[in-house]
Amino acid sequence: MPDKPLALTAGGGASQLQDDQVLRNAKAQNEHLLFRQINLELMDEYAAESYLQRNKQMEALLTEAEKELRKTKEAVMEVHASRKREQMKAGEKLKQLNHSWVQMVTNNYKMEIENRQMERDNAKQVKRLKLDPAKLEEKEDQEN
Repeated sequence: MPDKPLALTAGGGASQLQDDQVLRNAKAQNEHLLFRQINLELMDEYAAESYLQRNKQMEALLTEAEKELRKTKEAVMEVHASRKREQMKAGEKLKQLNHSWVQMVTNNYKMEIENRQMERDNAKQVKRLKLDPAKLEEKEDQEN
């Protein structure tokens, strides 16, 4: 085997510079592959324990997150229940207010009907007694 490698570049008249560059590139790739092999061997030896530890950490984080989620859901449910209770109370109050309003409107209507009936009765009395309503009003104004 010769000391010097065969020409690595195409074209037969390869320069020494190009050959050196190709050689450096090949050495770098070889070194990279060696480091990969070392890393794989180290991972094979130590990574299993490392992964187990990381999995335990992740499980602990998951458990904590699930607890927090459960507490948050409970808090949200309590807010919903409280809001529903308040809305039910408000609904009952609205029903009571509506009922009161209907009663007041009904009473006002009944009073209007009674007032009209009293006006008709007064008009009948004025006719029966043959009184002049204008004179009655003048007399009331003079008394006041």
